[in-house]
Amino acid sequence: MQLLTESFIFYEASRYDIRGKARLKTGAKYYVVDTGLRNTALGQISNFGSQLENIIYIELKRRGYEVFVGKLYSEEIDFVCFKDKIKEYFQVAYQLPVDSDREQRNLLHITDNYKKTIITMNRMDVGMIEGIPVVHAVDWLLVDS
Repeated sequence: MQLLTESFIFYEASRYDIRGKARLKTGAKYYVVDTGLRNTALGQISNFGSQLENIIYIELKRRGYEVFVGKLYSEEIDFVCFKDKIKEYFQVAYQLPVDSDREQRNLLHITDNYKKTIITMNRMDVGMIEGIPVVHAVDWLLVDS
């Protein structure tokens, strides 16, 4: 994996303990620069949720964020991002589950007041959930911030 990250084919996202405010040494996730390469290597293209997460990760890096995978107790926050001493949290879901509040619940358990956003591909999910903006992935990608 080290050779693939050094050649910028994969990016490593270290885990970040939100409560302890520290980078963790285990449990990193890897994101590929080219999802077509991923699909060819794995022989599948059906997991749209993980592909969307991969795309959002690459865009966050392009926008200049330092990106981590968040850990809060046993819950995972897709991305904890730092830029210019500002922290932001992102959850990515291809579609928000009708029978589960996991995406927003994980963000609501974070007690600080930094910006939290849910990114989805389902236009029917767009809006606000308990004060957390839910944005369409394409709209978010087109806004260069």
